Amino acid sequence: DDEGGEGGDEVAMAIAGTGVEEEDPSSLSSPTTVAAMAATATAASAAAAAAPTTGAAATAATAASAAAEDDDDPNVELSPGCHLILDPVARKKKDRSLPKKEAKNKDSNLFVGPCAYDYPQRVEPPHDGGYLEHIDFYHHRHPLWEEQEDCMVRCVGAMEAWGIAMDRGMLADAAAMGLKNATRILMDRHGLDPMYLPPSPPASFAEGMFRPNAVQAALMGGYAEVVGILTGNDADSIVDRYGRTVRDYATMVGSPILPRHARDVLGINVTDRRRRTPDGVAAAEKEDEARDYGQGWNTTTAEPYDKNQCDFDVIHAEEDGRLALSLERFVEEYYLPGRPFVIRNHVPAEEVRSFSKSRWSSDDRSYFVPSRAFHVGPTAYPSITKQASCSRDMSMEQLERDERCEEMRDVRMIHAEHDRHFDEAYRMYDGDPKRGAFKILLDYFDPASRQRQGQGNGTEGGESGGG
Repeated sequence: DDEGGEGGDEVAMAIAGTGVEEEDPSSLSSPTTVAAMAATATAASAAAAAAPTTGAAATAATAASAAAEDDDDPNVELSPGCHLILDPVARKKKDRSLPKKEAKNKDSNLFVGPCAYDYPQRVEPPHDGGYLEHIDFYHHRHPLWEEQEDCMVRCVGAMEAWGIAMDRGMLADAAAMGLKNATRILMDRHGLDPMYLPPSPPASFAEGMFRPNAVQAALMGGYAEVVGILTGNDADSIVDRYGRTVRDYATMVGSPILPRHARDVLGINVTDRRRRTPDGVAAAEKEDEARDYGQGWNTTTAEPYDKNQCDFDVIHAEEDGRLALSLERFVEEYYLPGRPFVIRNHVPAEEVRSFSKSRWSSDDRSYFVPSRAFHVGPTAYPSITKQASCSRDMSMEQLERDERCEEMRDVRMIHAEHDRHFDEAYRMYDGDPKRGAFKILLDYFDPASRQRQGQGNGTEGGESGGG
């Protein structure tokens, strides 16, 4: 309540006094709960008529009035695009109402507990350069980001006024989106634990092993200010079950926390985080030559680079394509800290040779040939990024020579190819690239490692200090 006034507080007390504050959020779809919501709506409407309403109480009164009109509607619209969804089943179905083709361009629902915001999957690129000059940060679109934050704060206020308990997992939801105000409210007013991990069934591998606590979620997103809120700006506070601190996370090679944010927001001085690769220039070049990397194609780069250094780790694959890295270590050192890495020597030699220029020029190719012209544009999918394509098609040989499109001469052209002709490109796998270098995540690791985690998962769920 930014404007003050006692009327709003009276409304909030009248709504919260209707007796649903002890309700388990997981049972909000039960008939008794719907009835309680209807009773709350009646009380809220009466209170709203008797006193001026401001802030969260006004929002709650408006939502309650809407719910009173339809007792069976589990979706209360608090403002355009902002919803409080009381029925967990309806929450899961909300994104599945459209055919797949239409759903691709539909707004996605971002959730903090039962609070949902209709967030566009794609936006028009800025006029001053489009996606060529601007990165579309999904959670940082202005003014949509502010509207999203306002929605979640508004929804939490409605839950407070309605007496709906805050789910302990809401703090991690808010932190993962970088919502500073919602995070602060859930911490200060509701005392939610930033180290909380929701419980997961023993057999639920991904639910437990890959789930971060709120601090880890903020670190994974690079949200230094949210990390500061969650930890009280204590860079040496322990944030996971491995005993690591915020300082440890921020100084890791490839950390999502930018060095300037670590310094200015968290008070952590980050020195050079680049990692020297173990191979050395000569060994790397000899290895590339032996595996036919770039055979026949122009390998000149637009920008010079040092083969001895990398901004993140380089991990070697075993001969069978799996990582020389256990699943446990991957989750501990890379997934939960949000750190990328490069896999080296992963693609089988025959698959690499399939994309060499000499193979593309062979007599057994009819589609993937250097001279065939393809649809090109400034991005792989111009229609999706809402940009113009080049007015003429270009061949791979033209792209290799870095020829430019007449109407956009300062931009390099790109072409993306899907699976219509994979039987030719991936002939060694009968057209199925998933039999080669492309894998689902778990297939990168040895079965024993996967089995250990599958059997041991779930033991720490629900405990403070997990992650």
